[in-house]
Amino acid sequence: MARVLDDPMFGRLEWDGLLCCWLGGVELPSGLHVDVGIWHHEDDFLGGLTSARVGLAWVKKYEKQVRQCLAEEMLEVYNGDWRETDRPLTAAEFVERLELVRVAFQTDGSLLLSYAAGEMFGGHVIDADFAPDRSFLGAHLIG
Repeated sequence: MARVLDDPMFGRLEWDGLLCCWLGGVELPSGLHVDVGIWHHEDDFLGGLTSARVGLAWVKKYEKQVRQCLAEEMLEVYNGDWRETDRPLTAAEFVERLELVRVAFQTDGSLLLSYAAGEMFGGHVIDADFAPDRSFLGAHLIG
C-alpha cells in the first residue's frame, strides 16, 4: 500500500520506497506544473518537509534568476558546440527556452532544479545545483 500525504503547500505527496523520497508536483505562479522530490533524514520527516517548504518559496521567488544563471553558464556552450543555426542565441532567447520540470529538495537543504531546454542540447535536461545557502554551484547536462 502506498503512503500518501496531503500537504498544504505541496498538495498530494506519495512515498517512493525505491527512491526513498516523497514525490509530487506543484503549480508555480506562472501556471507551470513542476514535479518535486523531497528527501529527508529517516528520523526527521518534519524537518525535511519544513526545509522543502522554505526551498519551494525560494524557487517561486527566484526561478527567473535561476534561468539567468543558467544562461550565463550554458549559453556559450550552446552557441559554441550545440547550435544548429547560423545565428547565435541571445541570453534572453536562451532564458525563454528553458522550462523548469523538476525540483529535488535534498536532506541537507540543497536544491537541484532540472530544466527542459527545448530543442537545445539535443534534448538533454539541464540540472542546476544550489547549495543550502542558495549559492549557485553550477549546471550540467543530463541524459
